[in-house]
Amino acid sequence: MVEFMYSGWLDWMLGLRDVSVLREGSRVMVGWEMPGWMWGVVLCVGFLVSGLSYQRLHGKRWVRIGLSLMRGSVIGLLVWLLLEPMVVEREERVEEDVVVVMLDRSGSMGTRDMEGGESRFEAGMMGAEILLDGIDDEREVSGVMFDVAVHGYERGEEKVSGEGTDLGGSLVEAVKRQGDRPIGGVVVLSDGREVGGMGRGNLRWLKERGVAIYPVVLGRGDEMFDVMIERVDAPKRVFEGDHIPMSVRLKVRGDQENALGVGDIVIKVVDEKDGRVVAEKAMGGVMNGVVELVVKEGAGGGGLYRVVAEVQGDQVEREIGNNERTVRVEVVDEPMRVLYVEGYPRWEHRYLKNMLVREKSIRSSMYLFSADRDFAQEGDDPIKRLPRVREEMGVYDLVVLGDVSPGQYETGFLEGLKDLVADEGMGLVMIGGERFMPRVYAGTVLNDLMPMKSASGVQRMVRGSGRYQFEVTGEGVEMGIFKVGEGEQDVLGGGGRLQMPAFSYAQDLGDLKVSAEVLGRFVDAESNGRQGELAGESGVVWMRYGAGRVLYVGTDEFWRWRYGKGERYFEQAWLGMLRFVGRGRVGKIGEGDARVVVSQDQVEIGDGVLIELEIRGGGVGSHEVLEVVQINDDGKRDAGKVRMQRVMDGGRGLGGWARYVGEFMGEGVGRFELRYGESTGRVEVLSGEDEMLDVRADIAGMRQLAEQTGGELIAFEDVGDLRGLIPSRARVVPMDRKEGLGRSPGVFGLLLLLLGIEWVGRKLVRLA
Repeated sequence: MVEFMYSGWLDWMLGLRDVSVLREGSRVMVGWEMPGWMWGVVLCVGFLVSGLSYQRLHGKRWVRIGLSLMRGSVIGLLVWLLLEPMVVEREERVEEDVVVVMLDRSGSMGTRDMEGGESRFEAGMMGAEILLDGIDDEREVSGVMFDVAVHGYERGEEKVSGEGTDLGGSLVEAVKRQGDRPIGGVVVLSDGREVGGMGRGNLRWLKERGVAIYPVVLGRGDEMFDVMIERVDAPKRVFEGDHIPMSVRLKVRGDQENALGVGDIVIKVVDEKDGRVVAEKAMGGVMNGVVELVVKEGAGGGGLYRVVAEVQGDQVEREIGNNERTVRVEVVDEPMRVLYVEGYPRWEHRYLKNMLVREKSIRSSMYLFSADRDFAQEGDDPIKRLPRVREEMGVYDLVVLGDVSPGQYETGFLEGLKDLVADEGMGLVMIGGERFMPRVYAGTVLNDLMPMKSASGVQRMVRGSGRYQFEVTGEGVEMGIFKVGEGEQDVLGGGGRLQMPAFSYAQDLGDLKVSAEVLGRFVDAESNGRQGELAGESGVVWMRYGAGRVLYVGTDEFWRWRYGKGERYFEQAWLGMLRFVGRGRVGKIGEGDARVVVSQDQVEIGDGVLIELEIRGGGVGSHEVLEVVQINDDGKRDAGKVRMQRVMDGGRGLGGWARYVGEFMGEGVGRFELRYGESTGRVEVLSGEDEMLDVRADIAGMRQLAEQTGGELIAFEDVGDLRGLIPSRARVVPMDRKEGLGRSPGVFGLLLLLLGIEWVGRKLVRLA
């Protein structure tokens, strides 16, 4: 009780409220430390100045010495107060370390090569649960998941993300999330597969902070058997009832010692609307390459038609998630609007115009220049004259130009046609002829749309026997344009040669422009398939010009395919060519409608996608905004907006038609839907590099990471032993409590006492 009273009285004198000068560990300190020799100098100077101030005064010597000591003490006390004296009460706190558990959830973690047939992710989830339940009762454990970024830990997560892995960046981010707390160690449950590398900067950052990594390797390090669909190519838009050609690129990896039997690999195409298998092809032996198959039931129903490609096999695969791809095919159920302009009634014109009138998927208008003034032009929508302005031409999806002299067109027709092809994606087909096309068009505005370098140099082909058969190139086969045949049997000969009646007139197109691609060429009809018997390198050529497609046909004798065979093959060939060129514009927009056009269905992360918004109707402004929605497995969520800029020089078309362009940046992996009203477009953003190309566990890389950071490689079955392997990195943190003495009653009283003694002494000896 006495000690407490004594302590309380002294603390009050010193002005202390939160600390006590008599507690264990307490001491008096100054805010500005000054070495002892400097204190000696200060005191000596203070007393010297005080002594000199009393040296010449009258009075007894011992009185003057005493008064000078009082003044020197006051100077010393003032200097001490200037150094901010305080009482410091020392306390310490032990800050426990944290163990970070990181679980890889990237695509390669879905590989099922763990004991018992579990996937790496499923095994990693079990290991993480063991660690999160407590490595030690006194240590905190923090869990995260990662792929290309760090995510919160979700107990019960069942699916991998399908993204790549950024191990180095994720390690740094996971450590930064712990703030200033000491890190006992980082346990990484992963297969070590990553596409970007650890990174020297990340490794240096971890080593500087003494972060030890304890990798737990999941998966096998050897190659396992796997069948993978790398890519599926299919046309984006087809007409209702069309065959849908598909190219499926397969890749088989791993143990291939035992050859696969017929039917061990089966390619199926499934209609997602009703689950029907609409195309199927059984493969024999190991396949690495492109498999061609065609959906021949036709695309009914209109709107969007989505197909799924699957690979199925009897052998146990390391990964089944890469056995399928999804493609989207839009079905156009409205007719293609075609304008066919011809100079004179040649045989090709006679049968082509009849086909255009009969074909239900085409709305045609024809104009024959050589016809009399009173001649009734033919077609579903007859015209009395050619369109004169761009707005009138804009109603057509495709224009076919025959053997017409450019001087016969009215002023502005060819210029408007060129602009519509470039700006609005109109299709253009040109049919070569003996009189005008294409030689006379050299120097006109259509010269830029010609696929050959020199239109004026095109001549009649005179080689070999003078009779030519048509051979489809690999590009033509891939495009599926010349899939002519009856029932299931295509009439393709060896090397893509069509076994049809030969042509007697064909054009030698000469050198082509860089962007031109050959779909078919002419071969000597009497070569019988011998090599080196090509009559010409090109016959049917296409190229892209702006937003549209241009096709040049170097003969006007496809009508000969009717000889002894009827209309079937002639019509199938021409329909294939017309639809190939015109499908990009058909059904784009109607009056009062809008359409979102995506330039690419799939892009890599960080790349931009050109987006076009087409609107027909009144009330369109200079800007529009698209809503972007990310499509997740559990629903959809808002992912931002895309601002669209109106293209003022792109042409308006009919009824205030306008086109807007913008760019969608693929900043995150996933599937995105871009919306404008009821119109939508979809983009899938993929990781820049595919770690699924090699899913072998990188044991050596994980071991090296552990050694470089002072950790240890842990086998999966030893996860439970981590309790004693990770040393404690807890640290003692000082928790000092301070309180200043500058305003304490005792110090203030001492100063007054010293000054008062000096003042009284001076009065007693009669000093001023």
